[in-house]
Amino acid sequence: MRKEKILIVADGHYGSTLPLAKGFAQKGYEVGYVILSPSKCTSFEALELNQSCELKFGLNIIDKKYANELYDYVDSKKFHLYVLVYPRTFKRIPIIRELSSYYTKTIIYSLRSFFRSYDYINLVGRYNSSILCNIINLVESKRITISLHEIFDHANKNYSDYILLKVIFQKGIKVVVHSKKTFDDWQRKYMNKNVPIATINFGIFETYRCIHPTTLPFAESDYVLFMGSLKSYKGLQLLYDSVMSCSDLSRYKFVIAGAGYLPVIDLMKNHSQFIILNKFLSNGEIAALLKNCRGVICPYTSVSQSGVVQTAFAFNKPIVASNIGSFKEVIIDGNNGYLFDLDNQQQLADKINLLYNDRNYELLINNVAKFSILNPEYAWVNIAQEYVDWMCVNQ
Repeated sequence: MRKEKILIVADGHYGSTLPLAKGFAQKGYEVGYVILSPSKCTSFEALELNQSCELKFGLNIIDKKYANELYDYVDSKKFHLYVLVYPRTFKRIPIIRELSSYYTKTIIYSLRSFFRSYDYINLVGRYNSSILCNIINLVESKRITISLHEIFDHANKNYSDYILLKVIFQKGIKVVVHSKKTFDDWQRKYMNKNVPIATINFGIFETYRCIHPTTLPFAESDYVLFMGSLKSYKGLQLLYDSVMSCSDLSRYKFVIAGAGYLPVIDLMKNHSQFIILNKFLSNGEIAALLKNCRGVICPYTSVSQSGVVQTAFAFNKPIVASNIGSFKEVIIDGNNGYLFDLDNQQQLADKINLLYNDRNYELLINNVAKFSILNPEYAWVNIAQEYVDWMCVNQ
């Protein structure tokens, strides 16, 4: 009997879906993986293509010579990588926005035979990934599962209804979310939409291990790392206040790495304990930052599911995080990291100090290294099977 063909089409979130492609291939499926890219770049989250790879608008087949590390990681002749390049939308210029949107639809429509050749399609994106609507309109709804990494904007709790969500509701597309927190948010907001929804974990972002670390602009190591976009809900003010008020933390360095701006960054720049790398991080910089840190700090005030944990775990680094949302689903306090009560400065300081307890630190490292073994529900081959089972619902 022919084994089904599965296609993953990802609008971002490659770190959490390239290992899923490997999981499908390990189970014997022929797997296509399409990166949706609004530019002809060769660098993507958790994936670097050979710079000699020349991309054109439309569907580009990426041979092993252009993605050798990834193909070696997947290690299957049933895996095929593509990059679908479409024009970037200039939202502030209506005529250009309309023309680029029309061209994108034309490109995707020309690939209808390609999309329809797969038995199952897993679309990956967020609440505002409107480009996925173009593919949904080409394929039978029963073949499609859509994985949503965010169902709303953390900075806007008004839950605006975006076009992708409207299409999902209209067609009854099967949805996958990645934490109980997101599932509960969905049920609370959209319980009357009658859309099939399942919670399926994502595992460790393993393809980051294929990335070659770059040289960092500072010599320090064994620091506590905050990594990611600088947004108010990520709790940097709490971290600063904790460091300033707790003398026990004066021995440690803190690296704040990511793009964006918050007023607290100006305060941190004036204090020697903080090293600021205020920029969009390349894959090589992420790998280097994680390789050289003691652990990762996530003092968030809100979280649905965060890829920071699974990225840090790929480098065997423990996490100190707020005891909220998906953090408490993945991090076991004192086992593979530490959890502290929301907005508790002293408890945050105490947990950071525990990172530097040598005996307990080795325990954390060992448990992080064995995370997928100790927690088989986060092993990619098992996650792949959950996807297959969910995709087959109502077939």
